Amino acid sequence: MFFVFFFIAPLVIFGQSRYDTTSLVLHKTIRGNISPKSIVYTGNAKFFAQNMMYRHSVTVYNQEGELLETISDKIDLHDFDTSKTVVLEGGPVEAVPSNDAKYMWVSNYQMYGDGYDNPGCDKCVGKNYDKSFLYAINTTSFEIDHIVEVGAVPKFLAASKDGRYVAVSNWSSSDVTLVNQETGEKITTIDAGKFPRGLAFDDDSQMLYVALMGEDAVLAIELSTYQKEKYPIGDAPRHILYNDSTLYVSLNNEAKIVKWDLRTDSKLAVKVGLQPRSMVFSKDTKYAYVVNYKSSSLSKIRLNDMKLIQTVKTHAKPIGVTFDPVLENVWVACYGGSILLFNEKAQLKNDQSNYAVIIGSFLSASKAHVYMEKMKQQGYTSELIMSDGGRYRVCVEKFAMLNEAEQSLPKYQELNKGAWILKMK
Repeated sequence: MFFVFFFIAPLVIFGQSRYDTTSLVLHKTIRGNISPKSIVYTGNAKFFAQNMMYRHSVTVYNQEGELLETISDKIDLHDFDTSKTVVLEGGPVEAVPSNDAKYMWVSNYQMYGDGYDNPGCDKCVGKNYDKSFLYAINTTSFEIDHIVEVGAVPKFLAASKDGRYVAVSNWSSSDVTLVNQETGEKITTIDAGKFPRGLAFDDDSQMLYVALMGEDAVLAIELSTYQKEKYPIGDAPRHILYNDSTLYVSLNNEAKIVKWDLRTDSKLAVKVGLQPRSMVFSKDTKYAYVVNYKSSSLSKIRLNDMKLIQTVKTHAKPIGVTFDPVLENVWVACYGGSILLFNEKAQLKNDQSNYAVIIGSFLSASKAHVYMEKMKQQGYTSELIMSDGGRYRVCVEKFAMLNEAEQSLPKYQELNKGAWILKMK
């Protein structure tokens, strides 16, 4: 066993979480000239969506989901290196903010322009493919302040908590590039293995963990010596989260999230939707949210016991996810051309109830949300209850006994004559 996994650390004590008593409810849908591969919170009330080569842009939103800026991925190398005059387009994939939120670092799948005629691809492996660039986009001016050449097909990024590093996984060239977060200069490139994707630094910024989708393994890199060790984890690990000596890894081909306690080398897994992709922690890190690409859904997982708490429908191909710690919205990027905002709303009282009064049922989550807002304006608390058939049911009250629900039903039928009682158990 690699030495880094055994050290003295306090045991994790899981207390109550606010999210024990909340449920995800669709709050807003954002559309436009977008094909978001990822959505990332800056830390200063802005959200960056990376729109790949299909739109050649990064779109920026405020916390309410209003568009602030559309940033072109076109650059003139002469602006950064006077010896070159090539104008290039990129393909924004993923992003990570600097610790001070001054910059958003954005990876580009490939570059388009003169001299860049041998790009990598999702099935390409080798060092002979075109290198690409990271952009450091100023989160205030929205200008590309500086660029860094990295490997072929750079994808995921991570920033160390101590402010030293930005790391990027280079998919086709099978390596990881480290960049100085303060100066913007490349530090080194480390061979990793086939198809590196997800990245996570530990809390002390001493270790970097890399998901190797092509090797079904996690690579651990000790950053002071660059010593490396690989560990099998499951079929096609894609994304990694790290918290308190524990890794959480999405397994794209197993429809699972694995919790790996590095102190004890113990693992626990939970089934989610098909092709789980990106993940993000809740504000208190006691829950995680994962987007399931093939199932078109978002799952909420309780991390202490790895229980699937809730799954909600999304638009097709959800692929990116981030969390707003202020408004407590979960943002989901759907590749087909939309961004969804789900809010963690307090559940109705008496969650052990057997009967629910349903005042509306919809095939569209957005229509259900509009109806819920209408109920809210009239002073009624409401929540969504998903049917097995994918309908969004608007519940306005729950009851332990059927006769209690029957007594309450007429007042809701005055609002909607189609209101009815759902037996929950």
